[in-house]
Amino acid sequence: MTRAPLEPPLPDKIVASLERLSRVFRILLWDLATETGLSPIQIQFVLYLKDQPRAHRRVSVLAREFGLTRATVSDAVSTLVRKGLVAKEASTTDKRVAHLALTAEGRKLARRFAGWQERMVDKVRGFDPMTLETVFLFLQETIIGLQRDGTVARAHMCLGCEHFRPGASGDPARPHLCALTRTPLGVPDLKVDCPIHKPRMGPAHRIRS
Repeated sequence: MTRAPLEPPLPDKIVASLERLSRVFRILLWDLATETGLSPIQIQFVLYLKDQPRAHRRVSVLAREFGLTRATVSDAVSTLVRKGLVAKEASTTDKRVAHLALTAEGRKLARRFAGWQERMVDKVRGFDPMTLETVFLFLQETIIGLQRDGTVARAHMCLGCEHFRPGASGDPARPHLCALTRTPLGVPDLKVDCPIHKPRMGPAHRIRS
């Protein structure tokens, strides 16, 4: 009798499922690349520069954020500059440092890219709120864990932030608190890329949805 192959454990299946989803993102980026004449990484740089504070808009930060060499990032940025989508701004404190900024044409293209993940978002919207909160917290804790062991360069998320106070707001609907801004937070309010994030020295916060 033929035996059924052993099933991998659930954590392995979850990671395999996440890898399948990453393929979808690559397909969506390649669709945009074909449409615009940019490479997928150049598109990601345009989307990144649209929302980041000035201090994060540097070649060295892009290299760290995307896990690329500075040479690779410099080549991609040079192409964006040549196409008139990105401009370099000299630092007022260190002339050796250049900050990157989208030009008017770059901002226009970034607006055109808005919603590029909509096919994925549309599928996720169909789940009930409790499932969404549970998955969101699982992903936050996983990413923060990868950041702590050096796999991910940056994880500016509430659960790994020194300012985050679980259950401290006194508001049952939004029970958590950002101690810096004094803002009550529910799970849907937790940030995935906060510009005022301060890494927590101790273990990451864990909360229940």
